[in-house]
Amino acid sequence: MTGSSGRDGGWLLPAAFAAGAFGLLSRRRRSRRDAARAAIVLWGTWLVVFFVVFSVALNVNPYYTAVLSPPIAALVGVGVAALWAARDRPASWAIVAGIVVGSTAYAVWLIPSVGTGVPAWLRPVVIAAGSAATLGVVLRALLLLRSRMESSSDVCRPRAGMGAAAALCGALAALMVVPAVASASVVVRGEGMYDTPFESPGIFRGIDLLFVQTLAAARRALPQLERARYGAPDLLATQTSTIASGFAYTSGKEVLPIGGFTGTIPEPTVTQLKTAVATGQFHVVLAGRTRDPRIEWIADHCQDVGHPTSAITTYFCVPADAR
Repeated sequence: MTGSSGRDGGWLLPAAFAAGAFGLLSRRRRSRRDAARAAIVLWGTWLVVFFVVFSVALNVNPYYTAVLSPPIAALVGVGVAALWAARDRPASWAIVAGIVVGSTAYAVWLIPSVGTGVPAWLRPVVIAAGSAATLGVVLRALLLLRSRMESSSDVCRPRAGMGAAAALCGALAALMVVPAVASASVVVRGEGMYDTPFESPGIFRGIDLLFVQTLAAARRALPQLERARYGAPDLLATQTSTIASGFAYTSGKEVLPIGGFTGTIPEPTVTQLKTAVATGQFHVVLAGRTRDPRIEWIADHCQDVGHPTSAITTYFCVPADAR
């Protein structure tokens, strides 16, 4: 996953896939009733299905990737448990080293050069943490190899267990640096669900204009809209559910979205809109400049009563029998 989608929920994707594959391989000879293997199959299928969907979908909002968080967390957890159970094998630590290197490289690649809330020190710190964790894991693997070559039982001593725990904890800490900073940046800045960590200044301003300022404008316009409602079931109709959401959230009333989230969904149809206007389902419509036949019909049959912004027109629709 790339761009804002990767920065929203994909930091640990390499670790999740690798940990899931290792866990499945390590338990391949267990019975079909093995709980850990069943968990890997369940969460792995979830992750693969949605990863493929997001990879081929043409229009994916970054916050959709929240659905990846449960399987990523579960697979990393199961993988850590499997790696700990096999901590006396040098090959297990080689896998841990590969996971740390791959995840660090992916995180460094995802961090933008310029972004809202991205600290200048983040990329060097991630590289340093990943390098230190990789070194610790490699040293642990080398110690195990030396112990085996010398037929030593050092791996069974308490100090050896502490060393294994330190190496594994160091690897986990290195993996969590960027997700922790990214999450904190969104919370500290008071950003909403449409924002993504380290988004570009242009996208940040656009989201602020579209959602924050629209919500504020909806609050200011609510008394006037209530007066213009004249008892209609819906408070108003809007082009796209993006605009509708601000008014619905502010008022708690029904708002008819025309064209869904993108404005291109063929619902409602022109015929349905004609029926809604004729029956007085709503009176006020907010719409932008578009060649959408539904909005064109509204522009032709409803009265233009103002322009709250340069891109939005307010229409007032009256049923034919009330004119």
